[in-house]
Amino acid sequence: LIKDALTVLRLSDRDRDARMTAIIRCGDSVQESTLPTLKTMLEAEKDERVRFVLRESINRINLSSTDALVRQQAVQDLGVICSQRALPRIKELLEPDAKSGATLSAAEESVYREAVRNIEFWQSLGRGFKYVFDGISLGSIMILMALGLSIVFGLMGVINMAHGALMMIGAYATYVTQLALAQSFPETYFLMAIPISFAVAALAGFLIEFLVIRHLYGRPLETLLATSGINLLLTQLARMQFGDNVGVNSPTWLQGGAEVLQGVVLPYNRCFIIGFCIFCILLMYFIMEHTKLGLLLRATTQNRGMASTLG
Repeated sequence: LIKDALTVLRLSDRDRDARMTAIIRCGDSVQESTLPTLKTMLEAEKDERVRFVLRESINRINLSSTDALVRQQAVQDLGVICSQRALPRIKELLEPDAKSGATLSAAEESVYREAVRNIEFWQSLGRGFKYVFDGISLGSIMILMALGLSIVFGLMGVINMAHGALMMIGAYATYVTQLALAQSFPETYFLMAIPISFAVAALAGFLIEFLVIRHLYGRPLETLLATSGINLLLTQLARMQFGDNVGVNSPTWLQGGAEVLQGVVLPYNRCFIIGFCIFCILLMYFIMEHTKLGLLLRATTQNRGMASTLG
């Protein structure tokens, strides 16, 4: 009783998210007593997202009505708005009644099945969109890895099998930065960690080049074997120091996500990764095409002998 009362009270909460949560809960728990309130809210509400959950919850409650016409209208409306939360209940209504054995009329069954088809089509569309987004976000990480690998191989002729381990070092540098600065700078430590992780990974790469790689130039197979061993060594050291289950907590401005389609939420941290990848690619393009350093890098990659005659 107290839970139901609190839900009703939160329907008038000033916070949009709290209001939406209460509306959804009314639909989940089929609180018929809230129907008049929800209908009044629907007439006055301006926010389209809140209007959607209001309409959805009203119709979900109506699915439990004893009036067949009310149920049919609710199913039709839920099919139009493609309510994924209502799909299990609509499928349940399509089955014969377990107690009485009553079945739907042909017209009712047609409406119910049309609603199911609409909702399932929207579900498959949402899944496809999510798969594409996940592929882009994971691919952006691979692009960042490929940038480093291609430049190192093109300039130095080194097959760097420790490249993933260097990215791991950058990741753990971010984790250590979080431990050190999260309390003092809860909203900005993540931005501080980005240059720190680059610097730590660069230092590790410099040490690997100084201690191992410079003695193996011109022998690509041996650099492959040496960097493979370095990769195993660094990975095991990280496990001994940090274990296997640690993570970086996103700051509040990277938590949550934006709902672009019904049931399709794009996490802010994934969006940040994609945006950061685009920034790195544009920065690399600018360096390679519009700076003297980029000119020297391209010259060395394309014709190492001619570049060496120019120093």
